[in-house]
Amino acid sequence: MGVMKRIVLPVLLLGSVLFLAQCASVDDKPAAKAQPVVSGGSPVAEFPSTEHDLGKIASGQEYSHEFVVRNTGTGVLLIDKVLPG
Repeated sequence: MGVMKRIVLPVLLLGSVLFLAQCASVDDKPAAKAQPVVSGGSPVAEFPSTEHDLGKIASGQEYSHEFVVRNTGTGVLLIDKVLPG
């Protein structure tokens, strides 16, 4: 069961990050013009929660948890690699 947690958690974390990134880029309003990227700013990643206890998971049971990542800086935050802890 420990191996399953080590495999499932990183996959779910990566999927959640990609899903949240896609959701953040979807806008209900039509875009007037593309805005240029402001250079010189620094991104700041903020993680309200960095841990989640999966508890006991039965074999074959699916489980998901979303981790929120906020960019509180002025630069573009690019997440190109996610590693398990």
